[in-house]
Amino acid sequence: MKEETYSLTFKGLLSMTIEDPNEVKNTLDSIELYLRRHHSESGVPAIVFDDNEFYFTSVGRKDD
Repeated sequence: MKEETYSLTFKGLLSMTIEDPNEVKNTLDSIELYLRRHHSESGVPAIVFDDNEFYFTSVGRKDD
């Protein structure tokens, strides 16, 4: 039997503390704009969670 797994999206995380859906959307739009302007030089802009820290960075495909 396959084990069920669950994940929480960044939008879901914000929705837990911001009750107004429009505010969640505006917040996500602002974060996306920031990432595109400042962290898209070498790949796709992203927020990475590692060692209990969030990092703004860009990610790309690793070539074999």
